[in-house]
Amino acid sequence: MAGSGGSEVRTPIFSGENYEFWRIKMVTIFKSHGLWKLVEKGVTTSDSKEKMAEGSATEEDDEKSVAEHMRDAKALGIIQNAVSDQIFPRIASADTAKMAWDLLYGEYHGGDHDQLNSKIFDVNLSILGCVMMKRYLSILQG
Repeated sequence: MAGSGGSEVRTPIFSGENYEFWRIKMVTIFKSHGLWKLVEKGVTTSDSKEKMAEGSATEEDDEKSVAEHMRDAKALGIIQNAVSDQIFPRIASADTAKMAWDLLYGEYHGGDHDQLNSKIFDVNLSILGCVMMKRYLSILQG
C-alpha cells in the first residue's frame, strides 16, 4: 500500500510562532523514535562517571554510555533541524537535547507570542460572533 509502512514523519519547522503546536508535534516525533524521555530528563551520566572514577566501569557500561550519547545527539539533531535559521542561534550552544529543548521552552512556552496569539484568536472569535449575530437578527427581522 502506497504511503504506509516505513515513511518518515516530517519534522515541523519552528519559526517563533505557534510554539505550543510545534511542541506537541515534536513530542510525538520524539516518542515515535523512543527519544522523548531522553529529551525530557536528559542524559544520565552520573552512574557511569562515578564508575569510571572508581575504576569499576565495565565495557558494557561504556557501551551503554556511548549509545545513550548517540541517542542524545540524534535528538539534538532533530531539534536543530526543526527550527528556522533565525531561531537556531538561540540553541546553537546547547550540548544536549534537553538543554536545547529547555532553552526553547523557557523562551517560548506561554510567553508573549502565545498570549498574543490567544488574544488575537479571542478578538477574532468575538468579531465573528457579532457578525453572525447581526446576520441572525436581520434574518429574524426580514
